[in-house]
Amino acid sequence: MKKILTIIYIIGFLYLLLPTPEINPQVIGYRSLEPGDTGQVPNIIAAYYTNQSRKEIINSIQRQFKKSCINFPYHFCLTLPTYQLIHPPEYAKKVIRQTHHSWHFVELIHWQRESLFISFWEPALRNKSLHLQGRNFILVHHQPWQKKVTFYYQPSSWLWREIIWTLEAVALWWLTKLLKDLYQKGQKLKFELLAHGQ
Repeated sequence: MKKILTIIYIIGFLYLLLPTPEINPQVIGYRSLEPGDTGQVPNIIAAYYTNQSRKEIINSIQRQFKKSCINFPYHFCLTLPTYQLIHPPEYAKKVIRQTHHSWHFVELIHWQRESLFISFWEPALRNKSLHLQGRNFILVHHQPWQKKVTFYYQPSSWLWREIIWTLEAVALWWLTKLLKDLYQKGQKLKFELLAHGQ
C-alpha cells in the first residue's frame, strides 16, 4: 500500500507541475476592443463577437485547454483531465466583474490546477426568455453578431498546488494507516472471541 500511495503522490506532483495550456480563441470571430476587454480586468484573455454556436466554441476551446505541451528536450503534449461545469449566469458578476453581462456561463476545470470561464452574452435568447422587445443581435462596425463570448482565466500558484497536494497525500496515508490498524484490531478481537467461545 505504501508503494501505491508513493506512486500516486509522484504522479500527482508531476501533473501539478505541467505547463499551463495555451489558449488561442482568435478563430472564433471579431475581437472586442471595448473597455474591460483589452487587459483592464486581470485574467480576461479576450472577448469576441461571433456567430458560432456555443457547442462549437466550447468544443474548440476545450480541445486547446486539454493540451499541456512541453518543449524540452523534445516537443510533446499531454492531455489533461478536464471537466465542465455550468454555472448560473449571475455567477459571472462575482467571477469576472460586477458590470459583466452573461446569459450562459461555463467553467472548464483542471482538477487542483486552473479554470477557464467562458461567458456567453446572447441578446436574442435574453429577449425571448424575458419577453422583451429589442435588437436580437449585437451590431459592431455595421456587422451583426449573434453573441459575445468572454474568456476569463483563473490560475493558481504551482507552489500552493504542491503544498495542498502534499497535505492531502499525508492525510490519505494517515487515513489508510488508521483503517489498517482498525482492521487488524478487529481481526484480533474476532479471533480472541472465537478462542473464548471454544
